[in-house]
Amino acid sequence: MELSIAKLADGGNIKNTLNFLKIKRAIDVIGWKDYSWDYTKIILSVVILTYLTQYHISITIVDSIFSTILRLLIFIIQFMGMGYVYKVYKENELES
Repeated sequence: MELSIAKLADGGNIKNTLNFLKIKRAIDVIGWKDYSWDYTKIILSVVILTYLTQYHISITIVDSIFSTILRLLIFIIQFMGMGYVYKVYKENELES
């Protein structure tokens, strides 16, 4: 669904971004292997950072700052990953 969100941000409308056939075609343009590998890296990064934020005890201000930085990294990785996948889609679409 990150591909749909990126398409919406690129000036698309909600009707086209929720069309699963168009999403499948977009993934076909990227290549399923590349898409699944990129998506897996995004998810693993988010899961690992979430694990680090959830299973550490906030006792001092340093722990709170560390946890906040990790949550910010989760946000950044997720949206930079979405942007990267969409960039690959646009580049492959232009080559076709």
